[in-house]
Amino acid sequence: MGSRRAPARRGSLLTLVVAGLASCERPADLTLRSDRTRCPQDAPTRASVGPRAFALAVTSRGTYVIAVAGGVDELDPCSLRRRGGCRDSLEARSLRVRGDDRVVDYLHADGSLGACDLLASRAAPPDPSALPSLTADQRVRSAQARAWVEAGQAWLEPQGMAPRRLPVPSEALSVALDPRGRWVAVADRAGGVAFFTAPGGLLAGREVPHTRNAYALAWDPRRERLLSIAGPGTLAVLRPPEGLRSSAW
Repeated sequence: MGSRRAPARRGSLLTLVVAGLASCERPADLTLRSDRTRCPQDAPTRASVGPRAFALAVTSRGTYVIAVAGGVDELDPCSLRRRGGCRDSLEARSLRVRGDDRVVDYLHADGSLGACDLLASRAAPPDPSALPSLTADQRVRSAQARAWVEAGQAWLEPQGMAPRRLPVPSEALSVALDPRGRWVAVADRAGGVAFFTAPGGLLAGREVPHTRNAYALAWDPRRERLLSIAGPGTLAVLRPPEGLRSSAW
């Protein structure tokens, strides 16, 4: 007669499976999935990001990158807390995220270049070709219009129409166009941020989220909101005013 096969030990097999699952490493931050488009209702809308801050950008992964006195920081979009970046002994004054959405080039206060690998949180070789865009006057464009700051004045030029000045009560420092083409925002020296309709350029409202020097703006298209950063090291999350949505020239 043939030998009988020993019954499978189910308990041992289950133990091995559970042990194997437990040994798998989980991502350090499960809250930053690429499909996270909403933040909790009690998420902060203001944050202190250091003694001085100068520029910001939104990555296609949905995180925020800021240029500060101590280098470049990457922030969680909901908690606004630092989750990575690169420390630098020189101030970072402007920045540009590369097409790979991993490395950011930035300009030091002395005019030299730096670069940061955001995913590894370590320095990377800078790209010399980034210098013109880091030093040029700010100009932004959408499918419907373009906008820019020149000599302390903000301008909006709808497609096929003459440019129009966007009046703000203080020197204009930055301008940003809503990716959907509904709004243009202007940041000013007094710390204010004004919202104008696009492409018409009608003033819809103005907030003052900073005490002074609102240096930079960036739209967060995932969460349909605007970010502003100011010299004193403050970051604000703003939403366009309710009511007016678009206007004709």
